[in-house]
Amino acid sequence: MQGCDHLEPAFNKYNRINFLDTVRGICILLMVVYHTMYNLNEIFDVPTILWDTPLLDFLHYFVIGIFLLISGICTAFSHNVFKRGLLLFILGGLLTLFTWIFLPDERIIFGILSFLGTMMLLFAPLRRQFYKVPWYISFFVLILLLLIFKDFNSKHQIHLFFSTVTLPDTLYQNDWLFFLGITSPDFFSADYFPLIPFGFAFLAGAALSVPITNRKFPGWFYTLSCRPIDFVGRHTLIVYVLHQPIVFGILWLYFRLFS
Repeated sequence: MQGCDHLEPAFNKYNRINFLDTVRGICILLMVVYHTMYNLNEIFDVPTILWDTPLLDFLHYFVIGIFLLISGICTAFSHNVFKRGLLLFILGGLLTLFTWIFLPDERIIFGILSFLGTMMLLFAPLRRQFYKVPWYISFFVLILLLLIFKDFNSKHQIHLFFSTVTLPDTLYQNDWLFFLGITSPDFFSADYFPLIPFGFAFLAGAALSVPITNRKFPGWFYTLSCRPIDFVGRHTLIVYVLHQPIVFGILWLYFRLFS
């Protein structure tokens, strides 16, 4: 693949990059910490340091950005993107159904599982076309779009060069396009990842898979690892699905017995 940095990446289990698992493992562990703080503050009414502060918001979205970037990179290496995407989409739908019925105040609509599943299902049929564009052009454009649309849902704004445009309220009057990030003021989801802007981070990761495969990154990137965290990084789906009921159960039992 030398000299062909625009081509689709080739990857297999024998040249797995453990560092990607390490970073993904760190991200999912930090996500567990964040959700533990969420449970304490929002469900059990126990205040914690940093909660609802600009610093935590920054760290939250920084970790999310890295996680989505890594997810895009790893998806590009997958041999069956459609199958994996379908599995995640179904699990996301089941999680939505479960929370809607049993935890309506903490319902999850288009959370991380639904988002990743949708992105993989969209990416699978367009994979070859995506890699016909040189990776550095795709990466630059996608990062630019991420910066332009980063407040598309949260503040109803887009950022164009040195100006900010506030979108009309009439655009945000219903929830039919919730998956895109267009929602009404009454919309609520405890975990929400609309395609705009988070999809741009995911696809930027898919673009980065090309230079990673071509060994364009520093040598330590391909050798550095931490086996315990690598293990977590290789099983992020299991950790994500199980951690919240386990954490919630432990906290509920603790406050039930000692408060």
